[in-house]
Amino acid sequence: MKDSKRTLEDPVLNFEALWRMFDRNYGCFTPKKIDWHLLYRTYRPLVTEKTNDAELFSVMSNLLEHLNDNHVKLQAKDPPRFFRSGILGNINRDEKNRHIPVGYNIPDFSLDLIKKKYLCGKFEERLSGTKLAAYFGGDFPLYTFSWITPDIGYLHIRNFDEEEKTAEIMDEIVAEFKDAKGMIVDVRGNGGGWDPVAKAIADRFADRKRLFMTTQTRNGPDPDDFSKPRYWYTEPKGPRQFRKPVVMTTHRWTISAGDVFVLAMRVFPHIINLGEFTSGAYSDEYWDKLPNGWNICICNMLYLDHEERCWEGIGTPPHMRMVNTHEDILRLHDRVLERALDILKAANS
Repeated sequence: MKDSKRTLEDPVLNFEALWRMFDRNYGCFTPKKIDWHLLYRTYRPLVTEKTNDAELFSVMSNLLEHLNDNHVKLQAKDPPRFFRSGILGNINRDEKNRHIPVGYNIPDFSLDLIKKKYLCGKFEERLSGTKLAAYFGGDFPLYTFSWITPDIGYLHIRNFDEEEKTAEIMDEIVAEFKDAKGMIVDVRGNGGGWDPVAKAIADRFADRKRLFMTTQTRNGPDPDDFSKPRYWYTEPKGPRQFRKPVVMTTHRWTISAGDVFVLAMRVFPHIINLGEFTSGAYSDEYWDKLPNGWNICICNMLYLDHEERCWEGIGTPPHMRMVNTHEDILRLHDRVLERALDILKAANS
């Protein structure tokens, strides 16, 4: 008879546990048209009592890849292994790269290039002593802003964190650009954070109260068992709001709460979204543990935009699609930013 430790490490037991956890809790089987039972019949025969840890981790990873979900993760500690589903998984497949902050080493975007080449002189940075900095180590200001021309403002948002300080900082930024003819809000290389922070920032651009999103939580055995919808609205907040023309720039590394922020900003008539689809990882996530001690991250929510469309795994589509190449950045050339400037100049001509 196997001892209790071996029982908990049994590969069949652990595969079954992982599959059941997602079967009972994952929130996006229906909108993604995923047949989870078919995937079980495909991958379960690949696992036997003789499957070793490396083989089991590979089978589980291949199964979870079908979810195409940046928030879905699998982690083992001994030896260290890490898997992330979705497009972000293509960036850092192994443990050694897992802690590279999102927004760094991205081939088609460089905030340093923008600071050095495009901004008019001195730029301001806020909230460098953040949870993000504490986690990764180093200096990671959440907000970088300056004038990019004498009458157009520029704001880059790295992360949606520090909820208590967000309103104060955004009121300062809106006041700085109160006489601007237009503004670029750049969320390329944004690693996500908290949805309420994303909403609080969007409120500083609101013309009136507008529905931008509904969320529901999976709460039953059927893939379509959900709680009642929660309705999310933007509305004018702060001493003033910026209601002149805005170009919001996005790309595939606009992630999680960044995805949500784009949903919120797109409902305003004075905002144009230029760039690439966002990451497509909206749902909140939570961690659970398999019998063998491996950690898994599961998304148990359904996010819909104001027209009841689900963009999970797809990303919020831009109004105007344009992307840089890695060669553009190497040549010190941000074509997306330059197009944003052209749009704002045309809007004020």
